[in-house]
Amino acid sequence: MRTVVEECQRVRGLWGDEPLLVGAYVFGAVLEPRSDVPVVQMAFALNLPADELTWCVQPQSCVGLPGLLEIDKEDLRMPAPTDAEQHEQLTVELAASLAHLRRVDANYWERGWRPAHRGFGIYPENHLWDAVHGYLDLLAATSPR
Repeated sequence: MRTVVEECQRVRGLWGDEPLLVGAYVFGAVLEPRSDVPVVQMAFALNLPADELTWCVQPQSCVGLPGLLEIDKEDLRMPAPTDAEQHEQLTVELAASLAHLRRVDANYWERGWRPAHRGFGIYPENHLWDAVHGYLDLLAATSPR
């Protein structure tokens, strides 16, 4: 955890006046007074609109962030939500994901969009695939079983 905190402080200065990473928070068992914690729960606050952070999306400005924070090799999991929380979140995420898919589809052939969404081993096609995959994944999660 100390390494991640140190890297957060270092990374924060890489974006100048408006940092991409605006906060990192720990929660759960790590806040309890005991010495052995098998899992550390962390959440990161990013200076991006929520509709740019839908399911399976990799914003071009965030591509290298996990590597910079040295969390790219970790087993990252969220705590399990209640059924009501999950339904509410999936409904919101599905609408945001569809809006994102429509934006990517509309902009995919625009001349300036493709070069702006290329780099670090990610190509415009990856953004399109991620948008489709994210939407279909959420659609399956919200469909009756």
